[in-house]
Amino acid sequence: MELDSHRAHEVGLYDQRIALIDMISRAIPDISHNQRVMLSDAMEAAYRWVGIYDDDPISWERSPPTFSTVISILQMWLSDDSLKGRRPTINGCLSAIKVVFGHPIFDRCMNLSVDEILSLGARVDLSRIPNGIRYIVADTLLRKVFRALTLQGHIPVNPADDSERFKLFIIVDEAKVLTKSKGIPNASDLILNILATEGRKFGIGLILASQMSDHFGDELKASISARLVMKPLDVGQAKKNALDVQVLPESLLSLAGMGAGYFRSQHHGGARKVKIQRIGE
Repeated sequence: MELDSHRAHEVGLYDQRIALIDMISRAIPDISHNQRVMLSDAMEAAYRWVGIYDDDPISWERSPPTFSTVISILQMWLSDDSLKGRRPTINGCLSAIKVVFGHPIFDRCMNLSVDEILSLGARVDLSRIPNGIRYIVADTLLRKVFRALTLQGHIPVNPADDSERFKLFIIVDEAKVLTKSKGIPNASDLILNILATEGRKFGIGLILASQMSDHFGDELKASISARLVMKPLDVGQAKKNALDVQVLPESLLSLAGMGAGYFRSQHHGGARKVKIQRIGE
């Protein structure tokens, strides 16, 4: 629930709250319109609880509430007799979000800010949390980064060099978590598809890794400038992955040794056999 950037005054706290509601709706597709409204009201109350107000931009720099605060407010409303007629909606809202946002990861006192990521870089290890939670954290974080960079504006139309062309490189291992967990890889609202089609003009470079090309949508594939394909697990994957570098499936299956693969880019034409070495080798 941290505000997106120090330039929040350009879009307002209300708009940012709506953006967060949209993120939650993607994570919990079954949430109803009434539950969205209830959740928005509870989030507004949570911000007020910690002294953050819509009409007071100075207050936006205060520490944000957590989802634990939102859940506590909904539970208080559940026992409020003046809200008796709205109890079914409150109950439904609680049931929907507690399944996900009751996880301890959403109730941390220490936060990694988007400003820190943009200025210093960060490696976020999500390997120890469940797949469903992993998707929500990764999706939310990438959307916040994208939103922060869009607020900074476009890069120059004709950048002089890579220092003007790129503000940030985003590296995603096991990218299928973001493409296969929800919907289909071609869905236009998937964050990787948004980054692939819109991110370049805001200075975002993408490096994505996954086991199969099927994990990526058509628009994302069309935006790729370079591909590295390594030895597949079986013949079926070899046939699909071979198309990406335009070699025979047998060529991929015959790769031997750690780091062996085929590299193909727009700048160098056809595929070239390569061997990736560990640092220090």
